[in-house]
Amino acid sequence: MIHQVIVAIVFRLQLHRNLFTRWFDNRDMAVWRLIFLPLLIARPITVLLVAWTDAAGITGVRLIELLAGTALLTLAIWAMHSVFVHFTLRRALGGDHFRDTYASMPLVNKGVFKYTSNGMYGVAFLGLWGIALLFGSWNALILALFQQCYIWVHMYCTEAPDMRWIYGKT
Repeated sequence: MIHQVIVAIVFRLQLHRNLFTRWFDNRDMAVWRLIFLPLLIARPITVLLVAWTDAAGITGVRLIELLAGTALLTLAIWAMHSVFVHFTLRRALGGDHFRDTYASMPLVNKGVFKYTSNGMYGVAFLGLWGIALLFGSWNALILALFQQCYIWVHMYCTEAPDMRWIYGKT
């Protein structure tokens, strides 16, 4: 939750006041990356730690949990690969809030983005569910559910209005 609150604040301040660019000049995105990435990495680590401390079967059929967890984690890895290779990390970090060049780039339609316009929120976050299922952890499953819901709250309350502002689309 802290991650999304920080992102919302920084995105709004950058988009409407150019705050990071005024403070850090051409290092603005590098500073943002140093703030953003540890918070992003903390998400799966938190689910992993919760899952590790609460490993008890969810369904009673461990094979189903393992197969479903593996499938979801595989999809998430594919989505992250698509982000790094096709979308780029700079765009994923909100580059269009910092540079007009990112806003003028065409939509990505390769990898996971060939099948969905929002591979990061819709597919990559399935990895959190995969971790919970692989460990058979109810608490991690609840945490994954919360993070999945909260990222969509972020999408509709922060990203969608920002995209309308940046791209002029409704």
